[in-house]
Order: sequence, then C-alpha cells, then structure tokens
Amino acid sequence: MTIAFVCPYSFSDYVAIEKALLENSEVDTILCATPNACKLVKQFVSKYDHISHKYENRGRKVFNLRKIVQMADKVVLFEYSDYDGQKYSLTQKALAYAREIKRELQYIEYDRSTLVQNATYMFEGDKGFHHSESRWNAIAQLAFEWMGKTENALKLNIYESSYLNKTSKKWLSPKKEHLDFSGMNSKNTIVEGGLTHTVFGLNESQWNKDFSNIKPDIVHIGEERIVIVEVKTIGASVKENMKLYQRLVECLEEHTGRNVSLYYLLSYGHRPNSDWTHLKKYGSNILLWEELFLKIKDSELAPYIHPELEQYTLMPEWLA
Repeated sequence: MTIAFVCPYSFSDYVAIEKALLENSEVDTILCATPNACKLVKQFVSKYDHISHKYENRGRKVFNLRKIVQMADKVVLFEYSDYDGQKYSLTQKALAYAREIKRELQYIEYDRSTLVQNATYMFEGDKGFHHSESRWNAIAQLAFEWMGKTENALKLNIYESSYLNKTSKKWLSPKKEHLDFSGMNSKNTIVEGGLTHTVFGLNESQWNKDFSNIKPDIVHIGEERIVIVEVKTIGASVKENMKLYQRLVECLEEHTGRNVSLYYLLSYGHRPNSDWTHLKKYGSNILLWEELFLKIKDSELAPYIHPELEQYTLMPEWLA
C-alpha cells in the first residue's frame, strides 16, 4: 500500500506521526512533498527496512501535493486543531483534493498545546509579534540567580558545536563540565552593563578602549571568577564581536588573576546555521535555553516567563 503523508510546515511531533503510520500495517511506500514532511518520513522509514519513501519535488508545491495524493492508495494527513480556516494552507489544499478524488483518508486533528518544541518557536512569537532580546537577557539573569540559590545549586551542562554542514544530524557535543550559578546576585551579576576598566579594578593602561564599545548581555563579577554570557534568541548572529570577546577574556585573565569564562546561551534550534560554524571555530562554550527552561519549569519564575513554558523544553534524543 502506498501512503501520501501530509502535515503543516511547522509540525515536528515524530512520536505522533509514527503512531499514525504504524496503524497502516500494509504500507510499503510513503510519499511526501514538503521538506518538513519528508524529514519526518525519512526518520520513520529508517527504522523499518520494508518501507521506502519518495520525495516529490519536481513541480510547484500544490502540484506536488496533488500528485502524491493522486498516486497514493491512502492519505495520512495531520492538521492543527486550532486552524482558523482563514490562512492559506497547503495542508488544507491536499485535504480538499483527497476528498475530491475520494482517496481513503486518515485525518488527524492535532492539539498543538501538547506539542513540546525547542525554544526558538517561543522566541519567534505569534505571527512575528515577539519580545525583545533584552527581556530574555533579564530572564536569563533571574534564572541564573534562582538556580544558584536552590538547595542543590542547580547547574547547566556546557556544550560545544560539532556542526559540519546543513545535513548534520548532530551539531552539539556535551563537554564534561557544568556552569555553577552559586554566588550570583543582583549586585554582582549585571544585565547589559557598560564596561570600563574600573569595573574590573584595572588600570587604564591595562584596558583596551575597544572593550568599552561592547555591552555583554550578562556579566558576573565574583571574588574568584568572572562569567560573561552572550544571550541569543532570534535575529542576532553570534559572530558579532566574537573576536573582541575573546580578547576581553584574555585581558581579564591576564590582569585580574581570576578565572574568566565566556558562554553563549541559545536554543539548539538557533539559526542561522552559519552561527554553529563560528561557535565551532572559536571552541565556544554553549548553554541551552531548553535545558534552562527544563530546570526552572516548576519554579515560581515559570508563569511569568510563559504560561506553557514546559512546551519549549524539547531536547534532541542525542543530547537528552
């Protein structure tokens, strides 16, 4: 049996898809016509040797969808339960055509409120209406302080980029290190503060004026360590000021006698992909928003960050 598989562009719940497809015991071929659907189908068929898949991409999008529906014995189609009927939808186009030519149809209305996703989906907001990065900087600082004050002083894992190219299935590797937030408070941990030599107790001669042109998102100045965190959500690239931050770390290590570390806090779904290349080049320390949200999802902070914060804690299987 040949199945045409159709789902919304943003759909990513592989578990739901596997469950739906396994209800079709006689399937031997699955057709798809959008990159997202084919990515999910490819993941499915990799586990079942007797099933193959075909990606139809030789025509325009609607043509491709109509073609796979026409070629199939059955259509397995996911649609969000909150679809408002107003927005243009390729999924709805495929649904209408399947009904028109009377194809057997397995139609699944999916409640996206149950969907766990990476944090980038939250940062993008609803219809492009989203918070500024300054808000997320402040939230990160408050979360760090809260974690440092918990009974067991919650920590975050540190990762590094292992990105090769856009086909990479894994682009992060865990280091055997953690970032401890104990000792951080609102006096010694500053958000978007301007830098001067006096902040670090240096002489003017030890300070490069270039450093005064940057405002790190978060800086913690402790008695024995200095922690700098660049926070990224959407829009801004990590490559801006990377070399300057490296020079700042070297300067502070040389002249303060403290342990100095630089981190980038971002989602594992962060874009553009070129940023992962830059992070790999500099051997940068990476913290993940998803892991941070997972640590604080049951805290008193969570409702003020997002009413469904737990939905944005998805970690890839190869990191979890």
